[in-house]
This record gives sequence, structure tokens and C-alpha cells, in this order.
Amino acid sequence: MEVDKKPTHDEKIVNFVMDYIRERGYSPTVREVGSAIGISSSSTAHKVLDAAVSREIILMDAKVARSIRVSQKGLRLYGRN
Repeated sequence: MEVDKKPTHDEKIVNFVMDYIRERGYSPTVREVGSAIGISSSSTAHKVLDAAVSREIILMDAKVARSIRVSQKGLRLYGRN
């Protein structure tokens, strides 16, 4: 019997960002990503996203609004086929 694996923050982020960009044509905000993965604090969302950037799961320019993108590594690890 296979145990259901709970999605990680990274997996949730990658799938949310991909879906958001596909549906709207532009990147979500930090707050929107946080809300989508169950984080209400924008400060905590920033920390989680910064950690994903340091693991090279996503790309984000802190000086540019709506700059969150999925990296090639993020696609390989968590992207849906």
C-alpha cells in the first residue's frame, strides 16, 4: 500500500506559480503565493519564497513586483506533466 505524500511548500509554490501565469499571463504577488500555500503573513511568505530562491526552485527579483517565476530546476523537480 502506497502512502500519500503531502506536497511540500516548494511543490505547492511551483504548481501555483505555473497555474497563475498560465491563467493570467503574469506572475503572482508574494501575498498571493503565501495565501495559496496557507501562509497569511506576508513576512513569512517572503521567508519561504526566499528559501525557495536559495534552493533554486524559483527565480525572483526583489526589486521588481510580480517577478516570481519557476526555475528549470523547479520544473524538473515539481512541474506537472
